[in-house]
Amino acid sequence: MAVPRPVIIAVVGVTLLAGAFLLMRGSQTSSTVTPAPAPVSQPAPAKPAPRPAAVHPAAPARTAAPAKPAAPAKPAPAKPQPPVDAADAAIQPVVSALSRGNVVVLYFTGAAAGNPSADDVGTSLAVQSLAGMKRVSVVTTGLDQVSTYRRLLSGVAVSQVPAVVVMRSGGAARLIEGFVDPGTLRQTVADELG
Repeated sequence: MAVPRPVIIAVVGVTLLAGAFLLMRGSQTSSTVTPAPAPVSQPAPAKPAPRPAAVHPAAPARTAAPAKPAAPAKPAPAKPQPPVDAADAAIQPVVSALSRGNVVVLYFTGAAAGNPSADDVGTSLAVQSLAGMKRVSVVTTGLDQVSTYRRLLSGVAVSQVPAVVVMRSGGAARLIEGFVDPGTLRQTVADELG
């Protein structure tokens, strides 16, 4: 049984289009954008010769529609970024954690000065006991960094170390100054997790 000429032409055309598409996709790089290739015109299929009336015609062969080459993706216009100062960069992890719904524990320690007190050592152990709690982010910093976090500490006045501030988005921050034991700190965090 012979394959009709229009079917052969359609198959060759689809093959050529697919090959051209693959060549264009392979030659693109991430830094350049190439214009879409001009559509390839296909010759009109020749009309088959009429068949004699006594012969029952076979079902017409279906041809696949030629694939159109995809237009290359256009990069999104870059949004201007506001200038970032050191304070914004320092508090960004806290802001991100709050926006994810996490409870944030800010631990202000005097150990950064090189001479930790007994209260610092005990509070540090309490803060370490929070490791592994889900939806809890811990940030440890020195008393000299209180001004950096001031925008997040509305209504809370940290004046000594050790100090622990427990906060969540939309809630009032809780301040614990001086020594805190692990059980009390874990219960305070659990209360904020609700």
